[in-house]
Amino acid sequence: MNSWRAVFEQQIRRVKPNGAWRLTMDQALDFHHLPRGWKCSLQKHANASFTCSQCSRQWSSHRVVILFHLHYKPYTRQGRVQMRFFRQRCIVCHSNKYEGPEFTEEAVTKVVKQLIRSIRKKCYGEPIDDTELDQVDTNRTGPHRHEYCEAYNLGINRSGGHHATAPDWRDEEPETPVPSFIRLDEPTRALVCAICVICFIFLFAIIFPADRKK
Repeated sequence: MNSWRAVFEQQIRRVKPNGAWRLTMDQALDFHHLPRGWKCSLQKHANASFTCSQCSRQWSSHRVVILFHLHYKPYTRQGRVQMRFFRQRCIVCHSNKYEGPEFTEEAVTKVVKQLIRSIRKKCYGEPIDDTELDQVDTNRTGPHRHEYCEAYNLGINRSGGHHATAPDWRDEEPETPVPSFIRLDEPTRALVCAICVICFIFLFAIIFPADRKK
């Protein structure tokens, strides 16, 4: 994780210099369950290589799936990212063991850049185009054997190939609502002020005549 953290910290400081973000690995992350207050980001076309521990066969894939859980506290400007790599099995010896991906420095940088785009969209509310979050090089993507993919067997990529549909996370913590008076536009504020003035005049007319009678 040291190389991943180094690239992530360098990239996130460029776009969010006032934020304090931390990246950790958690191979127990569950795509189908999102903890309260967290956001989900899924990259479905990362580039990596694999080596079979049984027959020593090596292969590369441009459809490696990486899951990220994101959590950001705007008041403290602190953020956390947990990541999980999904593995693949060898199609030659049909080993039951899933092998972990190995990433080049170029691939790590690309994944991190996509991750930061997702952070900007999901945690900061920036208008990032969804098509920028998971671009695919169609010239490099070959046939993919779904049955040897861990992500597919866990039910992540069964809808539309490698275009997973996120589940309905209803336990997600809602964002803290902004008081409505902060969002009032100019005409609305003018109307509110006029109503306040009328109410003040009405109370003044009721109270002071009573004093004069006394």
